[in-house]
Amino acid sequence: MKIQGEIKGVHLQKNGLKIDFYVDAENEKDVTKHIFEYAKRPITIEILIDEAKVIEDFGTISDQQRKKIYALIKDFAREYGESDTELMKAELKGWFCEATSHPEFSLSNVSTEVAGEFIEFIIQFARETGYEFAFKEDIKDNEFIKLDIENQICSGCGEDGKLRSNKKGDKICLCNSCMKEFQTEGVDFLDKHHIKLVKF
Repeated sequence: MKIQGEIKGVHLQKNGLKIDFYVDAENEKDVTKHIFEYAKRPITIEILIDEAKVIEDFGTISDQQRKKIYALIKDFAREYGESDTELMKAELKGWFCEATSHPEFSLSNVSTEVAGEFIEFIIQFARETGYEFAFKEDIKDNEFIKLDIENQICSGCGEDGKLRSNKKGDKICLCNSCMKEFQTEGVDFLDKHHIKLVKF
């Protein structure tokens, strides 16, 4: 039996996991007709992303996202001594799909959502391997700053940092040393390190 729907909630329980699965009115009759045959029986479920529906709901990759992805790929290729950026792209996409269980995709028409996840994956991978991109001024935007905050990494020097925020709700992650610099230099510090405050 094949069912199309959407996971609406995931609940951790003492002895397992409970998943709320939503089926729309269009598919409700077919599902109701057969679902009770499977009630209280051991079953195996394979979950697949409906890429066509995701693209329909969220739209296709933007030019800005595509440009950013290729800048990141080019930088990684340079770091690993790989002259073929297409090969580097294939490797990064393969690692991403393996880590996230996303199906294979093309950067020509992938959804904006998956493109954003792919950008975050590449940046996170760089953080975990200690790699600093050569073109920080082009790519160290909201995705980079938010990942620094989530991982408590100083956006100034890459060392351990702490979340800092002001009364306006602007946030940044900085170590004590960089925080002192920021308090002294203000906007000049942000410009020097190609970083900015974010809200989320």
